[in-house]
Amino acid sequence: MMSESHFNDITLDINFQLSTFDRNWREVEFKIVGCDDDDQEIILGSGGGYMISLPYSHEHLVDISDETSQACYDICSEFESFDVCGTLNYLVLTYIKIDEQFRKKGVGLLVMKLLSDFFWNYTILIRPHPIKGSTDDIKMGIKKLQKYWRKVGFEQSGKSPIFYNVCL
Repeated sequence: MMSESHFNDITLDINFQLSTFDRNWREVEFKIVGCDDDDQEIILGSGGGYMISLPYSHEHLVDISDETSQACYDICSEFESFDVCGTLNYLVLTYIKIDEQFRKKGVGLLVMKLLSDFFWNYTILIRPHPIKGSTDDIKMGIKKLQKYWRKVGFEQSGKSPIFYNVCL
């Protein structure tokens, strides 16, 4: 079993699935890898999404995301904060899954910090899940997520459920 002290040793194994050259996006898949007490690698989770580089303007983000997947399109179409982004490069995370035994130990925050460092010139977009239940449950869930994701520099995009981290 992994102890919390080893979570600082998490590495990302990132594989890029390249799209055709006439498009402005690439699929990204990655494994979240850590070490157990015997320094053996252990898979903590996985994630994926799309790198999108826009050639002209932010308005193309929704159009390009429509070519990739419904999840990517949903995130991009709900993103409201184009005016604060000084980039035309986006990493749209459609999923991050931390294995259940490693949840609530800070792994997700560390992964987002590592992704921010790796994709330093990209604005990262994510729609945290799940926020379900009554209206009060959803409001409370969003407040918890705001507090959680702000720990690594993410902000909520307007009133949408999308969170983003503007690149440096």
